[in-house]
Amino acid sequence: MFRTIGQAWRAWRARSALLAPMWGPSPGQFFAPELHFPELRDVAAAGGPELQPYEGLAGVWDEYASANLPDYPSFLVALARGRRGAMRSVLDLACGTGLLAPRLARVAGDVVGLDASESMLAAARQRVGTRAGCTFERGDFRGFSLGREFDAVVCASNSLNYVADRHELSQVFAAVGKHLRPGGVFVFDTTTELRMRAVSHLYFHAQAGNRRFAIRYEYDAAQQKQTARVILPAGVETHRRIPLGPTEVGAAVEGTGLALDDYFSSAARPRNRRPAAFCFFVVTKRT
Repeated sequence: MFRTIGQAWRAWRARSALLAPMWGPSPGQFFAPELHFPELRDVAAAGGPELQPYEGLAGVWDEYASANLPDYPSFLVALARGRRGAMRSVLDLACGTGLLAPRLARVAGDVVGLDASESMLAAARQRVGTRAGCTFERGDFRGFSLGREFDAVVCASNSLNYVADRHELSQVFAAVGKHLRPGGVFVFDTTTELRMRAVSHLYFHAQAGNRRFAIRYEYDAAQQKQTARVILPAGVETHRRIPLGPTEVGAAVEGTGLALDDYFSSAARPRNRRPAAFCFFVVTKRT
């Protein structure tokens, strides 16, 4: 009995660490119906110059995202212990500037980061340098081939929301399935429709060091599409996402060789499955 209680407590703590960054904006971050950064108003009014996604964000991403990064390494360790499995290799999907990869390397000696943005990968390679155990590849998470399997795959920071529809989500799951060993896990987080509705028509304001930017959100409920315009001093990036919750993930995982094991959104109640702004998922490759 005590062993079971201990496992449950470790799992609760690991989930708490994952969810903690989602509990509220970090210092210097806030939402408002109007744009409060005067240096960005001319760029916002002009709607440009137009930048490619992450062309400008890559330069501020580390300072912005580091405070909101879930503790996936601790969660993976807890999963491995609970399942009595190994955690020797991890694929960091949509790895961005490589914030998570070095942290994953502390618990798994072999980490590969994959991202579609060369700007983000350049920052990731610069961060890691010649550190053993971390490598980076350019690729689209909807269809990639690395010719190997991993003990775990991680996709952090709501990156899966960038798929265009459920078909593309199924493509991601199929690609992940080809790169997981039998019994391996795919853990990720998503933004749900509840969150996209809540922030629609608002400006998110953020300060990264001495640099500031804002994001204007619009959500089309009929089309189930979110448009986020990132306003930077150099120009405007346009990002498009769809909401993803348990219903969408459960449908998309069918027929991919993966199984949805668990999802959660409240650390206070580890198996709480109420609708929430963000959701974490554990998907396993069938043996």
